Amino acid sequence: IIVTKTRSAYLAVIIELIILSLTYLLVFRNTTEESRKKYRNIFIAIIIFVAVIFLFFVFFPGNPYVSRLTSVIFSENNPRWILWQDSFNIFKKYPITGPGIAMFPSAFEEFYSVRLRSEDVLRFADNPHNNFFQVLYTMGILGLTAYLLIIVKSIRVCIKHIHGSFINKDKFKSKNTAEPVLYLSFLAMLGGYCVYGLTNFDEITISLYFFVFLAMLREINSNGNRRKVKMNRHYKTPIAVFSLMLVLFLCFNAYNSVNVIRA
Repeated sequence: IIVTKTRSAYLAVIIELIILSLTYLLVFRNTTEESRKKYRNIFIAIIIFVAVIFLFFVFFPGNPYVSRLTSVIFSENNPRWILWQDSFNIFKKYPITGPGIAMFPSAFEEFYSVRLRSEDVLRFADNPHNNFFQVLYTMGILGLTAYLLIIVKSIRVCIKHIHGSFINKDKFKSKNTAEPVLYLSFLAMLGGYCVYGLTNFDEITISLYFFVFLAMLREINSNGNRRKVKMNRHYKTPIAVFSLMLVLFLCFNAYNSVNVIRA
């Protein structure tokens, strides 16, 4: 995180630390000496961390990491503002479903302004450098709505369980505190993920990790109680035929794509 000099990653870690420090006391609300000691140690660690960062700024003002952090505040001339302004035209043209996943570069070609090219000559914008814009400009309002619903629902689940451990603290005294801590960890992750996505977009690896995290959250939230969905026997045959045709169609597209790559 530090070596990459990614400013949004710095901000994401700060947000995660804030979430953890503010909600940790609610999770361990039993006011035991052990809990007070844990919270005190975390508070001291945060103070030391902030002091080290401040001293680093004072004694090494020309350091490239300091420059990256200060540029977060003074970023009015960042070409990203122009990129966001230009790429908004994609949404105007494809508002409902967007041009399609991974189609941002092709859709953006006609809206690539001369000002953006002159401000950022050495780069080609193949994404809007914003996760939410990336979803909106490739999958439209429908895609962004589904994406936001997933995030909001996940945050609500975490807050619900953390709040439940605070309200029903007598009930949680007899239990291991691992469950509310797990939800606290997921809440911090989601907070950092949203902040990071403000100036970056999900690559294939980030999408994979995000899916794994959501699957883990779904698992601990279900508590092993899953509703079984039964399919009407009259729909089994049409669905099986449609699924087979869809798989064959996708395999045909994959075969054509491989031939294009070889060519």
